[in-house]
Amino acid sequence: MDTPRQGVWFPLEVLELGKNALQAGHEREFVLCAGIVLQTGQTGDEAEDLVENHAEEIRRLPEHLRSMLETMITEKMDGGAA
Repeated sequence: MDTPRQGVWFPLEVLELGKNALQAGHEREFVLCAGIVLQTGQTGDEAEDLVENHAEEIRRLPEHLRSMLETMITEKMDGGAA
């Protein structure tokens, strides 16, 4: 993404921003961004970051989205790639 006001944004940067801020009405987007970041990471650091820094946001997710994200986090922390 390249805009005159904000400069050049790379796709992974946009996804990182999406996973770092849950906004009301955009729960699916939060989970989608978090899931893609988890899948592109080479270590479990991304999963640990989500657990440590976004636990409250994860708890506020609707059950079906929370369950999906928790599964992805657990798989990443266990070293398994989905």
